[in-house]
Amino acid sequence: MAKGSNAWIWWTIGGVTLLGLGVGAYIFFKDRKEKKAQAGSESDASQTPPPSNTSSSRGSSADDTPFKNKTEGNAFRGWVNDNYSDYARSIKLDRTGKFNNPTIKKAWKQYGSAYTNRSTTAPTQTTSNPLQSIADSLNDGGLVQDVQIDNNNNRVRAFAYDGFGFGSNNIYVNLYPNGTLYFEDGNDKRKKSGTFSGTSPNMTIQVEGAKLTGQGGIIVHELAKSLYAKSSFGFDDSSDLENFMHNSQVGFMDSNDGNL
Repeated sequence: MAKGSNAWIWWTIGGVTLLGLGVGAYIFFKDRKEKKAQAGSESDASQTPPPSNTSSSRGSSADDTPFKNKTEGNAFRGWVNDNYSDYARSIKLDRTGKFNNPTIKKAWKQYGSAYTNRSTTAPTQTTSNPLQSIADSLNDGGLVQDVQIDNNNNRVRAFAYDGFGFGSNNIYVNLYPNGTLYFEDGNDKRKKSGTFSGTSPNMTIQVEGAKLTGQGGIIVHELAKSLYAKSSFGFDDSSDLENFMHNSQVGFMDSNDGNL
């Protein structure tokens, strides 16, 4: 009996040993397989190329714009609207907006070259009409009436003073671009000639000894008034004429002014 009991014990020990060896082998090979799979995954990952920088790719695209801010973009938008208004309307390109959106990119692709090669030379300013400048000066002050530009005779003519309702005593003035002028009465008889310079409100008119500076319409009116007074009331004395000027609406005459 004892011999049979010992055999059973040895069989039990052998079975446990085999079971232990089997479990150990299973764990060993399973762990090895997982490590091998992990190593292979890392190797594949190291060989995968990095993702492309899409923003960098877009930045070098020929369809992109060179603008760095909204101010530059709006300048181009305005230029397209000014020069190619039909196209701007067709793609709905506003004068202001984003400087790198699909709409402005489309416009840049179409007209970017023209915009880049556009002339940056400032346009030559058109010289103003000298007769118009004279007329504007005579209208300054509100005392001279019926200011007319006479292109046929290259002059500006205006009604300078009303001689108390008598047409022959009305005083007119004629000014020329070369800086000369003359006053005449209602019968178109030349009374006095002189010179002028500058424009209102710093226009200067000199007729013999009388020199006035100020708003063109006012000083012309005052000179015409003094001329009328001299012809109508016989102001032969320079002091009497000067007193008349100083007592009128505006007295600009210098202390040494002479007779008209």
